[in-house]
Amino acid sequence: MTLHIELFTQIHYRQSIHADDQLSELFRNVFLYHWKEESQHAILDELEWKRHDATLTEAARRCAWLGQTRSRLAVEGFSMGGLRLG
Repeated sequence: MTLHIELFTQIHYRQSIHADDQLSELFRNVFLYHWKEESQHAILDELEWKRHDATLTEAARRCAWLGQTRSRLAVEGFSMGGLRLG
């Protein structure tokens, strides 16, 4: 789930801050450096995810997928129900 959140922040920056010429250069730079840091986290998380996935049986992978799907739906439901994240 952490990887999904980090990827979400990457997309958010690219779609809303990077392309907005109305924002101050300082504000955009602060988020640019945060984006760069988050991209490193996303890369490390993906490598860790692949390493861990290689150790799972097919049954364990299906169980993990179902748990991840439930967690993602809960977060999406929360964001749609009140707090809008995007």
